[in-house]
Amino acid sequence: MTKTSLARQYFPDATPQSALRMLNRYMHRAVGLLDELTRAFYRPDDRHLTPRQVQIIYAYLGEP
Repeated sequence: MTKTSLARQYFPDATPQSALRMLNRYMHRAVGLLDELTRAFYRPDDRHLTPRQVQIIYAYLGEP
């Protein structure tokens, strides 16, 4: 899944760029999320997320 498509699920009324910025902001504010994503081989410049990374985001932010 792309980060933009995931961001659009969380923020359906926002533009794709705005939704991505908001998702990144939420990801940075969720304590422990980026650490766990890094252990799942996530890099901030990745455009695609693995299914495991998406599940980690859902665990911290809730499902959209």
